Amino acid sequence: MSGWKIGRKRDKIKKKILLENWQDEKEASMLYLQISLREEDPEKKKVYHRLSEIETKHAKIWEDELNKLGVKPLFRPRLKSKLLSTFGKILGHKSLLEISEEAEDSAFSGYFKQVDIFKDKEINKKLRKILSDEKSHSKILSELSGKVISPFHNKRLHKGGASIKDIIFGMNDGLLSIFSLIAGISGAAVSNAIVLLSGLAGATAGAISMAAGAYVSTKAQKEVLERHLDMERKELEILPEIEEEELALVYQLKGIPADSAQEIAKNIMSNKEVALDTMAREELGFSPTNISSPFKAGFLSGISFVLGASLPIFPFIIFEGSLALYITGILSLGGFFIIGAGRTIITGKNPWISGLEMFLIGTGASVITYLIGDLVGGAIID
Repeated sequence: MSGWKIGRKRDKIKKKILLENWQDEKEASMLYLQISLREEDPEKKKVYHRLSEIETKHAKIWEDELNKLGVKPLFRPRLKSKLLSTFGKILGHKSLLEISEEAEDSAFSGYFKQVDIFKDKEINKKLRKILSDEKSHSKILSELSGKVISPFHNKRLHKGGASIKDIIFGMNDGLLSIFSLIAGISGAAVSNAIVLLSGLAGATAGAISMAAGAYVSTKAQKEVLERHLDMERKELEILPEIEEEELALVYQLKGIPADSAQEIAKNIMSNKEVALDTMAREELGFSPTNISSPFKAGFLSGISFVLGASLPIFPFIIFEGSLALYITGILSLGGFFIIGAGRTIITGKNPWISGLEMFLIGTGASVITYLIGDLVGGAIID
């Protein structure tokens, strides 16, 4: 491909990106203005109006760049913006806040990628300024929506994966579901072989479901955490001054004097790895070294389900008839009490009360399924 064609293709891509930026900023300005006009609180009204003005300035930046390329954009709101505007009018402007916050996060991510795309120093300088504004807007909207108590908790995420809590609840699920299943099948007065087969099938299906669910959810959370971590890494590279200021403010909110907080933040920011680890802990709420493995979470969830399910199944392997059901009842109800008491490791509650609560839940579930099995099974057999 000739140099002329390459240059033309590059300009075409540049125009497309700039036009998209301009359109997004114009629509954001339009929605903020709508929110401002409908907001009754005078202070909040000023904030929304200011946000609209800033987005208009951003749009003007991209309009000027487009003009340099001979493009004169004409603003027409897209269908999505029209729908959002309509929903805002019907449901109230607060219904737009969460969507606007997500839009700011999305804009922030998009502009980050453009820093690598555009080699023009002037455009990159403008991008850095807009990035700073977009990050600030996301936090302001989070505060205004009442979702957080400080601008640094809006990205706080929970750790996923295997833990003592996951194992205990996995065993509890396995015991409760399979004991209830076996009680229901036994109520239908079928042979031990059918009860055993049903129990094994239920335990296998349940374990696979638990393992798959834990794997998928932990993997999704891991991807989210890694995306936020990657974003934080890029922020440290592109906006180090803003990140330092944020970190200093975090420490000030914890009661450290402003001068000391600024000095601590400066020392931390001097080491990139330490800075990344600190910002992840303080701003995002997790440690980069403590992201759970989806495979481990899936394996332990499946195994814990099987361990719980084995209690009601085991007696039917050794004993026959009603004796197997009685022993299953004794083992399972005892297991409910022990697991209920074991949950107090997490909750800190009275183990006797927690154990009794789980014992009663297990008893109630088994009685209900047994009666259903007796009723339905009798009707089918007859």
